[in-house]
Amino acid sequence: MVDKNKNQQFNYGHEALPVLFHSQYNDFINYLGRDRTAFLEFWWKHVGDQLDKSLCKAPKGLNFQVRDYEGDKHIILITLPQPETQGDTYFVAGIKLPEKRIPFVKFPSTRVIVLDKSIDEDGKECTWMSYVTPQLRIVPIGYGPQPDSERFINEVRKIMKI
Repeated sequence: MVDKNKNQQFNYGHEALPVLFHSQYNDFINYLGRDRTAFLEFWWKHVGDQLDKSLCKAPKGLNFQVRDYEGDKHIILITLPQPETQGDTYFVAGIKLPEKRIPFVKFPSTRVIVLDKSIDEDGKECTWMSYVTPQLRIVPIGYGPQPDSERFINEVRKIMKI
């Protein structure tokens, strides 16, 4: 599940959390509600246990917020430790939308958007937003807002029309 060439922060934000959110949304929410940050820290440690210790760091600052919106839409904002290297994740937004179905077909109702530390074409520090699909493909969205939770949430809401 983890990319041994990437650090703990990348693997957590681009693999562990998206897999859990997309595949087990109800359990994810239940454990988060019951265990709070201990749930997030358990998975942070689990990812780190699979990597060389030089690629790991303490989960300082790991936290979450749950935001509920009209129409049974929810955003779970997870704040990761302060990024150190390009590609590290600032925030993960797990988005839950109402289920849509037609006979014999259930459409996906979860989305994951990440905000990563990046460098623009002029060599200046910036942020980059991407979707992480249920198959863990990273689909670029484009440059992101300053690494501020409210700015990120506002951008996610704009993209998702929430």
